[in-house]
Amino acid sequence: MLGAAGSHILAPKMIPGGPDFFSLASQYHIWHSLALLSLSLFSLKQSACKDMIPRLSALFFLIGIALFSGNLYARAFNDPYSLSFLIPIGGTFLMAGWLLLALSVICIGGNNNSK
Repeated sequence: MLGAAGSHILAPKMIPGGPDFFSLASQYHIWHSLALLSLSLFSLKQSACKDMIPRLSALFFLIGIALFSGNLYARAFNDPYSLSFLIPIGGTFLMAGWLLLALSVICIGGNNNSK
């Protein structure tokens, strides 16, 4: 819905180049929301790392979405935008979330093989 709203309703209110920021934000938002959904599937598995690593990954995804996508959404409407420095910090959280997600898969796979 955000992508459609950005393309059709909000675009006239954006700065020049704003629709590109908004589109990028919505793409990253949806992909990382899907990653959060995948983490809910991992929580169904029994694993020694069931609690800590997937939850930390989810937390990093949530922080990353807020900082990266949230600030790109805001950047689409504001120039100059004083909080732009948070965008790469958010991207770092997103990357860390993917690394932790991979570690979760490895932990779950390792525990299933040992049974």
